[in-house]
Amino acid sequence: MITKFDAILSILPGAAMHGSWDEMGVEVIEWRDDRPKPTESAINAKLAELKAAYNAQAYARNRAQAYASTGD
Repeated sequence: MITKFDAILSILPGAAMHGSWDEMGVEVIEWRDDRPKPTESAINAKLAELKAAYNAQAYARNRAQAYASTGD
């Protein structure tokens, strides 16, 4: 599962933060970095981009599982 935590690290590699989930299942990010936290819109845009890239590879992932490598 791709999360906001992943999106933030994609925007700001090495960002200091702590991610967890609250009792309602909502992702909670505690920002600990000296750099400004990306805006929610920037995080959501990157999250959508990462999910789209992951979904675009579904066929390749499924095919790799269905057909074992011959080691050629």
